[in-house]
Amino acid sequence: MTTFNHFLDYEELISKIADFELVVTDRYHATIFAMLAGTPVVPIDSNTFKTRGLMDLAEYPLPVLPSDVDINELRKQLDYVIANQPELATRVADAATRLSSLAAISMQALHADWNPQSVLSSDE
Repeated sequence: MTTFNHFLDYEELISKIADFELVVTDRYHATIFAMLAGTPVVPIDSNTFKTRGLMDLAEYPLPVLPSDVDINELRKQLDYVIANQPELATRVADAATRLSSLAAISMQALHADWNPQSVLSSDE
């Protein structure tokens, strides 16, 4: 298990995670960083829909485990990820690229439609 005892900037964090064989997390942003690093992730559900939604969008082949996951089910997922690490690493990197492109397109569309005057002139 790796922990960090100092602040890492974005590039340093991604670089460190890229060296991991896999990431086990119940945190949304850690899942994103793992995907951006091309590191397979064993996602565990948390108190929001975000991780599950991200994994659905990424078409990730593993289910999001429940927060009260049985240790045997977790071991099964870990064994699968370790056995299929190269393929999963490629899949998460491809998904991160695809989702980043979709996010950029969405931001461009939002920016094109954004009219600050419509907000400022709305009835209060």
